[in-house]
Amino acid sequence: MRKVALGLFFLASAHCFGSSYYLSAKGDDSASGKSPYAAWKTIGRLNSTPLAAYDQINLRGGDTFPGTLYLTANMLSVKSYGSGRATIDAGSGDGIDIYDVAGASISGIEVKGGWNSVSQTGNTGSGIGAFCDLHGARKLKGLRVTSVNVHGFQQCGIVFGAYPSDGSQSGYSGVTISGCKVYSNGQAGIESYGYFDPKATTYAHSDVLVDHCTVYDNEGLVNGTIASGNGIVLGQIENATIQFCEAYGNGGLNRYPYAGPVGIWAWDSDHVTIQNCESHHNSSLTVDGDGFDLDGGTINSVMQYNYSHDNVGAGLLIAEYNDAKPLYNLTVRYNISQNDGSLNGGGLVLWSGGPLVHDCYLYNNTAFTSRGSPAVNIFSPVSNVYFRNNVIVSTNSFLVQAPPGQVNVLFQANDYWAGGGGFAINWNGSQVSSLNSWRSLGQESIGTAKTGLWADPGYLKLGGGTTIGDPSVLTRLTSYRLKLASPMVKAGLPMSNVGVNPGPRDFFGSALRRGTPDIGATQVPAVVPAWPRSDSTTHL
Repeated sequence: MRKVALGLFFLASAHCFGSSYYLSAKGDDSASGKSPYAAWKTIGRLNSTPLAAYDQINLRGGDTFPGTLYLTANMLSVKSYGSGRATIDAGSGDGIDIYDVAGASISGIEVKGGWNSVSQTGNTGSGIGAFCDLHGARKLKGLRVTSVNVHGFQQCGIVFGAYPSDGSQSGYSGVTISGCKVYSNGQAGIESYGYFDPKATTYAHSDVLVDHCTVYDNEGLVNGTIASGNGIVLGQIENATIQFCEAYGNGGLNRYPYAGPVGIWAWDSDHVTIQNCESHHNSSLTVDGDGFDLDGGTINSVMQYNYSHDNVGAGLLIAEYNDAKPLYNLTVRYNISQNDGSLNGGGLVLWSGGPLVHDCYLYNNTAFTSRGSPAVNIFSPVSNVYFRNNVIVSTNSFLVQAPPGQVNVLFQANDYWAGGGGFAINWNGSQVSSLNSWRSLGQESIGTAKTGLWADPGYLKLGGGTTIGDPSVLTRLTSYRLKLASPMVKAGLPMSNVGVNPGPRDFFGSALRRGTPDIGATQVPAVVPAWPRSDSTTHL
């Protein structure tokens, strides 16, 4: 009986490992393809071979293989062997196509196309694309893309999507995109989408992680019919995390007049967390060009511990477009926005082109602008939105700007500063010129108690942040360390007093103290820190 069991084990193991196929630029398509010494030469030869589940595709490092690779069986893997990265040169088409199969794994290769952003020609495809059109809300389990460089595609660098003809929420579950560099594409760097049904309560994709990716110079499509030039954009997802990613230089050629690109964002999704990312120098020829965004129909989601700077559009945006599902229960906390909104938006921005944005919580952020945009910019009426414990600084515009029609929008325990200028808020079409006048409008008070400060926040070098370039070490942003004598220290409102869990830590990863918090994205730890007590040192 034991011999039979062992036999079954080895049979199952052989099946799980599948067959290995090898490609080499010096290979021979008439060979077996089963070893590095009998490698095939072309992707065409591989595509003509019926693959089975768990088969492994090995591309010789340093070699280039023209064409499109089609993955047509479950649990296939693609990787380099030998020294260096293998390259798939897709030319004018797609690089790797994954169609209605689960468990694909792609690692350690380069995928390039012929897209030229200046001439807007040379390619019409995507780099790595996984597509599902299965009926019945089926989920294909498993998709991994790790340590891959993708560039030169008109559409997306990496994309997974679903569009079944029965209108169901079929798609992918368990998706990981990690350690990738995705650049010089047209529509987007990394993207997901699904069949949009405004009445649906489920989503096409679930359990997605985008981790330690760099997306840059995805500049957009000059004649695009939708917003283009996004860095990372996830749509139609339940449970997703985007973390330790950098997005920059995206969107510069977008000319679509009604919507624009964003460095990192999500739409029509539930339980999305965007954290520990840097998004900077993103732009647009029309609108947006934002750093971060939780957009149309997104619910129960969090944007935290991010650094946004020098974007043409908003730094930290909450937006609701027309015909979207309701957007609510969003939290924006412990982020830093510096000099965002040079043409569009500002630091902390809310906009609604459809149903009202409502039930959103923005606390312990730091927003600094000196480019002519408000630190807080509310473009349209919103409801049940709460700004607490934020540092709000604008040296060349309004501190806060909002049109008439706001419903239960409260500011409590925030610090305001204009760097030598005067207190200036444009609220409901009226100018507010002092903190006391702001309080007379029902702001910066809790019952009879006055809250809020008009004070220099006391950072080591306010507005002095530069590009970090590695989101895993955002602690290097020492310009936004608080001096020990800062008036922000222990001046905030405990979020537990208003029924909100503040989370475990601040922007720098320091555990939050019990009791009264500091105002802003960074807190002075309970243990006396080792950083300088003045701003006589150069800071990032």
